[in-house]
Amino acid sequence: MISQFTLAEMHRALWAKVFARAVPVNFAQKAYREFRADADRAVLDVVPFERAVEEEFDRIIPICYRASPPVPIRTLDGLILSSALIARTGRLVSTDSRMRAAGALLGLQMLPERI
Repeated sequence: MISQFTLAEMHRALWAKVFARAVPVNFAQKAYREFRADADRAVLDVVPFERAVEEEFDRIIPICYRASPPVPIRTLDGLILSSALIARTGRLVSTDSRMRAAGALLGLQMLPERI
């Protein structure tokens, strides 16, 4: 299960890899086409951006910023976390330190377990 926002984030991340010369353009384009095809074929369940995700986002932002220490999550990360919570996945895959801290704070099991 993935957030609708993950579709956009994957596209951006692949082009960032191209920009950093970590992968060739043709690799990024092919990887994104395959990723989108999986979503379109419903191989990946996509959590749409709906009012419930917005409301969950509004709920979790103060939790993250009031935590000790505060977890200053970015907007897109908050929306992805909100989608995971609304979908009741219980787990989230991320290697980003802020995303992992926020996910753990919100009761999600973060994968991989160690980075």
